[in-house]
Amino acid sequence: MDLAATNASIKAKGLGGSLLKERGSLYWRIRITVAFGESKTRKFHLRLNAQEEVLGLAETRIEELAGLLAALYFGRCCKPQAALNPFLERRMDERH
Repeated sequence: MDLAATNASIKAKGLGGSLLKERGSLYWRIRITVAFGESKTRKFHLRLNAQEEVLGLAETRIEELAGLLAALYFGRCCKPQAALNPFLERRMDERH
């Protein structure tokens, strides 16, 4: 199974992280910055068996997850939704 080629393709698209095989399944491991600037490594189970024929689908799922994470963690072009503002303000008050 050639994960190196798929990982190179992921990096060429400007996506972070790497595809890895663990216990017969495929995972996307990435370091993300969560609320208040904390950086953590996360593994996302792609719900695919570790087989050569699903590497293209794994790459597609990683692209979709990257888009969702950018929206969830307020990526470069995204701003928090108005409904989240009271929650974020309350969390900021709790930390200071």
